[in-house]
Amino acid sequence: MHEGVFIRNAFHFLPPEKLQALPYNISVGFHPWLLNKIDFKIAHKYLAHASKLKNVMAIGEAGFDNVALTPLALQYAFFELQIAIAIQCQRPIIIHCVRAYHLLVPYIKKNHKVIFILHAYSADEGTTKKLLQYENVFFSFGKNMFHRAMIDKQKKLMHMIPLQKLFVETDNSTLQIEKVYEVAASFLKLEMEQLKVETKKNYLDIFKK
Repeated sequence: MHEGVFIRNAFHFLPPEKLQALPYNISVGFHPWLLNKIDFKIAHKYLAHASKLKNVMAIGEAGFDNVALTPLALQYAFFELQIAIAIQCQRPIIIHCVRAYHLLVPYIKKNHKVIFILHAYSADEGTTKKLLQYENVFFSFGKNMFHRAMIDKQKKLMHMIPLQKLFVETDNSTLQIEKVYEVAASFLKLEMEQLKVETKKNYLDIFKK
């Protein structure tokens, strides 16, 4: 985002008092790569508490990863926990999904009041067409736009997606957000400021307290 309109992912192991003291908006959740190291009961209590903090704007990253070593049963358990908290606290959920959109879509259908933001989006065109059917799905693009082998695919996907459903991100890279905006705007053949305005509108629309 820009002009202070952004969300950073906070580590789930930070205690709530440290989360609350962070001088920016955050998301909190349990990434599918890390679930083997997390006690489920403690995670439930932690997220229920953290989700009530004023600077926690979203739940996640959460989701499914068919490449990760984490057992699928554990991914399901933690995702259902996080979707339940997102519903309870009325927050969007930021999704990590790798080769597993068939697992995610039933949750999108069932929970139509929850906003799903698909982080580092890079699915195929067929999957994208299906996901565009759902009003509660948004798409976020970032460092994949800078990978030479993915540029053409990222351009095609971005042109499929209405600006009203679009975000950009830096993820955990060293990229500056201005550079991400610059490249995304060039892909879309827009002025960078126009893209900033559109993504800010999206932010203000869905990240409501």
